[in-house]
Amino acid sequence: MITATTFDGKFQKAQIGAKDVKRLINSHKLVWINCASLSHGELKSVFEGVESIPHFLVDYCTRRQRPRIDQHGDTVFLVFDMLSYEHSLRNEQLNAIVGGNFVLTITGKNLRQIDRIEELAGTNSAHIRKLGKAYLLYLILDSIVDDYGLILDKIDEDMERLEASLLEGSKENMHHKIIQMGKIMAKIWRSIMPEKEIFHSLGRSEFNMLGGHAAVYFRDTASDLLTISERIEMQRETISNLMEVYASSISNSLSTIMKMLTVLTAVLLVPTLISGIYGMNLAYLPIANHPNGFLVMIIIMIISMLLLLLAFRLKKWI
Repeated sequence: MITATTFDGKFQKAQIGAKDVKRLINSHKLVWINCASLSHGELKSVFEGVESIPHFLVDYCTRRQRPRIDQHGDTVFLVFDMLSYEHSLRNEQLNAIVGGNFVLTITGKNLRQIDRIEELAGTNSAHIRKLGKAYLLYLILDSIVDDYGLILDKIDEDMERLEASLLEGSKENMHHKIIQMGKIMAKIWRSIMPEKEIFHSLGRSEFNMLGGHAAVYFRDTASDLLTISERIEMQRETISNLMEVYASSISNSLSTIMKMLTVLTAVLLVPTLISGIYGMNLAYLPIANHPNGFLVMIIIMIISMLLLLLAFRLKKWI
């Protein structure tokens, strides 16, 4: 699906065909074109006839890449990660091509984030008309970065529930959950780090074709991204602490089990010793031939066990 959002005089959004892309880009009117769920062949047909877009970018847009930004002639090509989180992390790649008076974005799926960004663009259409394609690009990227903050809020809530369960003594799949949380934070970190470099480049106005009037906005988002990276560091440290608490609880449980086994072994030691002695094939053993000898041995065993249990209790071992 291809949608075009124009800002010339009035904010308008419409679904278009591949042949309309060339006409809109060559019209030199400010336009945002979003391509979603297009195959390699369909995307190639979108690029045909658009001289301002290098055709080799088709291959770039259809394979997975880490976040990056490059300039090819009069066109800036940018790769950004769009993250979403609902108990598991999803990562969709956003490819953006900026040139002339257009912003062209390519996503692998029809994403709700894009619909929300289009609504935001409609609200800020006056600023977009005034500041041009650079501000439109800022609006798209800044909205994605804002989502990072919301994702970290949800992860905070999950980590609080995980910590509460751990402190309550629940250990069911706890190790797996902590490991999974650590992997999620590592994935977010791998997205954030190169994106910080992207915003630093945009904030320093390294790309002349974008102009310098939007650099202050990119620097503001770079500051937000720095705050987010600091939050990620704190959350990764929290995960490490949770793993230590989990390992400590497992160690304590094992220690308790070993203590109980030791107490049980010590309590059974005396009866085992007595029964072992009286099981010997000797000519004479005390009260072995007594009519109540068996009952007496049982009583002695029980008393010895109770005395050992009392001793352990007084020493607070049990």
